[in-house]
Amino acid sequence: MLQAPTSEPTALERLTPGFHGAVGTFVEAEWMLESDAVVVGKPLRAVLQIRGAVNPEQLTVPPLFGKGKADYQAGGGKLTIVQSAAPTVVEFGFELIPNRAGTHELPSVKYAYFRPSFPEGRRFGTAYADRKTFSAASVEDSMPLQRTPVPEELLQPIAATRPIPSAAAFVPLLFIPWLVFTAVRLHGRFYPDAVGLATLRNVRAVRIAWKRLGNAQSPHAVQRTVCEWLSARHGLPSDAKTSADLEGSWLQPPVWAATAVAVVRDCERARFAAEGPSLAAVTEDARRLLVSIEGKA
Repeated sequence: MLQAPTSEPTALERLTPGFHGAVGTFVEAEWMLESDAVVVGKPLRAVLQIRGAVNPEQLTVPPLFGKGKADYQAGGGKLTIVQSAAPTVVEFGFELIPNRAGTHELPSVKYAYFRPSFPEGRRFGTAYADRKTFSAASVEDSMPLQRTPVPEELLQPIAATRPIPSAAAFVPLLFIPWLVFTAVRLHGRFYPDAVGLATLRNVRAVRIAWKRLGNAQSPHAVQRTVCEWLSARHGLPSDAKTSADLEGSWLQPPVWAATAVAVVRDCERARFAAEGPSLAAVTEDARRLLVSIEGKA
């Protein structure tokens, strides 16, 4: 259940660049496109999604598109509350109509939000939505090629004069089983353990994760390394990047799933909480998790 913010930004704080009413502890922003390809003159739906605000109904859309943009026309910006329970999801919908063919770009967005639980001077965080590109094709390029049928009178002489294959033409087919057998034998000689190749890639993923944890300079780097390692080794979806994503990622959660969620959640607390764990603590927890699952790295 959403909790009401314990304080509101002052009139001076409301003048912070990029602030449009969002209040929360950890807010994210992301561009989403209905498709990454469209035809010139046809509408394309784009959505700016804001997640984690405790006051979704009070959010306003930032000015994103300048007047007279040559690449495409943009309209809309209507607010839709997709999920009102925590974590909240709010979407601002836009309709884009390309004016010319080529690759076009949605602007990056800095969406400031107020954090009432933080000490004075650190009460504003910023959610970043990276640039998003899409391509527009001209109407002529999008039309399928029309095949011209060959007149029947031209086909008849060709069919009549086509030679009938002799038995000798089928002799090479007799060598196909022998070629397949030879290929299998050679593969077994030069690659005696084909399964070992996949194992080698998996072991390499573990070593890379261990090395990145040793060189991590921030809790965000630790969090990203843990999620990428679980994605490469244990079936975690590649777009799962937060503790909330991990909690619903496995149909049959492994025994260590709760520990992995706790490690990622500690990384988030270290990044955003006023008194979160240290970088050394979250790095050590991540290493312990890796060793407990994989053994010695």
